Amino acid sequence: MTLKQLENLVKIDEDMTNPENGTYYNKRTIEQLLEYGLILIDKPPGPTSHEVVAWAKRILEIPKAGHSGTLDPQVSGVLPLGLGEGTKALGVLLMGPKEYHALGRLHSLPSKEKLEQILELFRGEIFQKPPQRSAVVRQTRSRTIYELELLEQKERLVLLRILCEAGTYIRKLYYDMGELLGPGGSMIELRRSRVHQFNENNLVTMHQLADAYATWKENKDDSKLLKIIRPVEETLSEIKSVVIRDSAIDSMCHGAQLAIPGVLQISQYLEKGDLVGIYSQKGEIVALAESLLSENEIKEQTKGYAFQTKRIIMKPNTYQKIGVQVHLQKSKKLFPKGLLFAIILGVVSGPIFGIILYEYGVEDQLVYVDGTSLSIVTEKTNFTLGEPISITIVNSGTDELKFPDASYGLIIKQLDSIPIFSPTAAQVISNLDSHEDVTFVWDQIKNNGDQILEGTYKITSKAITLDGSIIEKIVIIHVFK
Repeated sequence: MTLKQLENLVKIDEDMTNPENGTYYNKRTIEQLLEYGLILIDKPPGPTSHEVVAWAKRILEIPKAGHSGTLDPQVSGVLPLGLGEGTKALGVLLMGPKEYHALGRLHSLPSKEKLEQILELFRGEIFQKPPQRSAVVRQTRSRTIYELELLEQKERLVLLRILCEAGTYIRKLYYDMGELLGPGGSMIELRRSRVHQFNENNLVTMHQLADAYATWKENKDDSKLLKIIRPVEETLSEIKSVVIRDSAIDSMCHGAQLAIPGVLQISQYLEKGDLVGIYSQKGEIVALAESLLSENEIKEQTKGYAFQTKRIIMKPNTYQKIGVQVHLQKSKKLFPKGLLFAIILGVVSGPIFGIILYEYGVEDQLVYVDGTSLSIVTEKTNFTLGEPISITIVNSGTDELKFPDASYGLIIKQLDSIPIFSPTAAQVISNLDSHEDVTFVWDQIKNNGDQILEGTYKITSKAITLDGSIIEKIVIIHVFK
């Protein structure tokens, strides 16, 4: 099943997703849903909204949960609960309308025609000052009543259905209607029947939640709980969407802004300033962001920032960094076709060496960025003797990089010593376009008959930028027995 918001998107580019990273949004385990889940609670009259959240946390044995839109203690109805990181998405629900069914008493007995005239005055934009018993500053504010329907009138008792903007005070609405009629009016009972796109269908009580969780814990039967906990992505079905590459996800989770090369699909009619959900190719919500460009601008441009991150939802390291594993569709080969180059290191028959790689002297740049950026990428951090080691040089920026001769590209040497490896000029390409890469394979064999000693080695890559300056990336390798 595809999320509503991910249907009919505009394709910007194509890429594959790594099945080893992340989880398809509709195939999460209970443990994962407890971190990225949504529950639609049928709040009973009596407890506060915060008490309902506290009960849910105790029942589900989780440290973090939250609700969207506070209901007064005596009000019942739809109360969305976010679980774990899912709480960060609940703010989107405040952007949509809320629906209430309210029973009130008017202190006079108006005719149905008179009552309809009064109701017409309250449709559209109105101005309200919160009641004296309210949790906010009492200042006049504008609110919109989208629909106001008289469901039933029985003498002075009036039952209304109200579809309104978030933050509308329904009891104040009855009070103001009563003032217009003369003697006054007051609200008796209130139930919230809709929050944005969520209505009373599929609501669950606290007792049902407790029973489903106990069934899962005691009998390992998750069927009930899977029907109750929904993917948090359902919260975002009414805002526009963007799907991004796997390689861009972790950098966003660490606070990087999303550039155009990381975008795969966008919603139709996207406009500058729109709030969007940023999704993985598996449908997982990564972050909320504001669009800096329109649909047409994104399709026409090839570089630059496209979205400003507003709220990160996915936990860092859910997807591997590009520095741990690289999967690029475009790739330039450093060598002539069919030639596999080996960097000479180690001893064929001798002690087994391990290798630890770590960053040295510069900040990690293994993310796609706007502008100029060069990255050195290895597939993992620990190796043993005889295992080939792939070293990839990546243009991780949006500007072209040039490698004019053998002093650029890749150089390996022991610290404070002469180089032990540098490719020949014939093996160096002239340039790398944005997101293109070149790969060396480092075999642990003899190096011109000289044994590589235990110690620390430096891998350096240099390139020339469009303005003629030199950019350099360094990685340190420690070889030990």
